[in-house]
Amino acid sequence: MKKYILLLIISFSPCLKAQGLDTTAFHIVKPKVGLINYPIDKTTLPEIIRAFGNNYEKNEEFVVKKSKKLPDFYEVEYKSQGISFYFFDNDSTQAIKAVKFYKPFKAKTTTNIILNQSNFRKVLKKDKNSKMVISTSDQYSKVSVDAFRLTTTGISFSAQLSHFNKLPSKELLKNVVIDEIYISNYQYQISLD
Repeated sequence: MKKYILLLIISFSPCLKAQGLDTTAFHIVKPKVGLINYPIDKTTLPEIIRAFGNNYEKNEEFVVKKSKKLPDFYEVEYKSQGISFYFFDNDSTQAIKAVKFYKPFKAKTTTNIILNQSNFRKVLKKDKNSKMVISTSDQYSKVSVDAFRLTTTGISFSAQLSHFNKLPSKELLKNVVIDEIYISNYQYQISLD
């Protein structure tokens, strides 16, 4: 009898822990959707926690307040997996409104842009209407493509720049490798900073 009980415990124990995602395999991400199995606007925060586990940080410093009429926007970070989810704090459904992918996550878009491998030149070549945006501050510089058109494209690519005394030319910046993919279909522009 003890052998049967032990066999049942071994058989069902994987069901008890969170699934998470295999960070060694590539996952296809789609504009305005994110991950196929966890689409934005259809997946809730409790579903994300069940799937990815409790090893997350709710980043309350990342609150986007565009005006007094709009609710607070919070980030739930799974840093070790390289994925963050965003939701409105006052939304009773807790639907995920956006998702961001970064290292070590392995993401590939439907247009074959690969996170941490493809450069901005490839993104700009895939969509002739894309434009690069360069933002700088005292702490860092950032290059992004389509951040300003996020509401129409549903996807944005960006990279943090460091170790520059002055910003390289736009032509050189096209060779920078993308280190973040941000996906949203929410109605207003959300800052990536």
